[in-house]
Amino acid sequence: MKSNQILIVLFCLIVIALLPHTSVGEETPLIVHEWGTFTVLQNEKGDAIPGINIDDERLPGFCHNLLPWINVRPFSFGFQMKGAPPKHPYVNMRLETPVIYFHPAKGAAPFEIDVDVQFRGGWLTEFFPQAIPSVPGLDEHNFTFGPIKPDTISSLLWKKVTVGTPAAGPKTDAHVWTAPRQVDAADVTVGPQRTEDAKTESDRFLFYRGVANRKAPLRVKHELNTSKLQIESQCAEVFSKDQSATINAIWLMHTRSDGTTAYRELGSAILNGSAPAELLNTSSHFDPDEYAQTNMPKLKAKMHSHLMKAGLFEDEATAMLSTWENAYFKSPGLRLFFMVPEQWTNSVLPIRFSKSVTIKRVMMGRVEIITDEQRDLLKKLATVEVSPPTWIQTLPASQARDLFLAGRSDFGDLGVPIPADYQIYLKMGRFRNALILAESKKSG
Repeated sequence: MKSNQILIVLFCLIVIALLPHTSVGEETPLIVHEWGTFTVLQNEKGDAIPGINIDDERLPGFCHNLLPWINVRPFSFGFQMKGAPPKHPYVNMRLETPVIYFHPAKGAAPFEIDVDVQFRGGWLTEFFPQAIPSVPGLDEHNFTFGPIKPDTISSLLWKKVTVGTPAAGPKTDAHVWTAPRQVDAADVTVGPQRTEDAKTESDRFLFYRGVANRKAPLRVKHELNTSKLQIESQCAEVFSKDQSATINAIWLMHTRSDGTTAYRELGSAILNGSAPAELLNTSSHFDPDEYAQTNMPKLKAKMHSHLMKAGLFEDEATAMLSTWENAYFKSPGLRLFFMVPEQWTNSVLPIRFSKSVTIKRVMMGRVEIITDEQRDLLKKLATVEVSPPTWIQTLPASQARDLFLAGRSDFGDLGVPIPADYQIYLKMGRFRNALILAESKKSG
């Protein structure tokens, strides 16, 4: 072999060595991204308040429920909320709208995959496309919405999810559904999961949500007289003493009824399985000059950046914040937001796939904190004259009456004078029913 041929061969070998190596039959990893929110309401002692399963933003009617006979929910007093009886005494945590996106390799042919997710200490109550739900007692037809115990495990199984077959989802104008669709991910299609399922369903993502009776990663104590907030870790149920995880970002935000917002960045914190201990403290008070209409987009931008650092694509982070525009930012209230460590999510909400995947699970924690304004409203409600309920019949439409009775927090101009006691009731915000129930228990 001539010297110049040897040089060419050596050059080719070097180039081959520098190329990305893929063995014969090896597949490009499937990228899966998921986002969602864990929400709790805590009192001044940092104790979770139950009964918070209310439908802030109604799901489209095509979504499925845990039990087949509540799949179509009538809009009447006492209908299901978050797929469970309203103001349930064991529901002190809400798992809000996790969505799962699939990002196969470019040009990949459609393929099938099974997805199985569990909720430890909770019920997975609503989902789409159709899945096979499991909760103790369901298969024996004796499940009731009774106590949720620490050892309660609920699950959803999507069998043979076809990823990559273009298929538009059902028509809807519900923002809580259309916003997550604005992501460049593969469409998914699910065929009948059981003999009674009649049709194939598709969308841009797998959706589910649920309710639970368990502790949030953070406990927030609030001294109303001093405005001091003390934030503690409470992860002994999830982590052992030698385990730890980092919360990479924490924000305190207060939105007033006039739409102005103030917020404070609180940095990061380390969670572990030790007894509750103070991680950090701050003041719940904001000076008047800290409130501005321009603060909301600033906070959204900071959250967006952290969502991307945690692993979401840009359009996924945008979709998440857009979905929760009202609940996160526009709804009046004092709330603490934090990036939930993926280790905590994986322990509480384990997920399995029938194929190898590279997954990022990005969850936001949201702690609603009782304010002194809400405490004052509760005192006023206890002393104000109770109006006769007949005025509700003067509301302009039956649907408006049903939404009012259900305790919804935003129903616009009802077109009739609202009695004083109901005005106080409305001002207490979206968790008013849970607050009133908790207060009534204290008073006997």
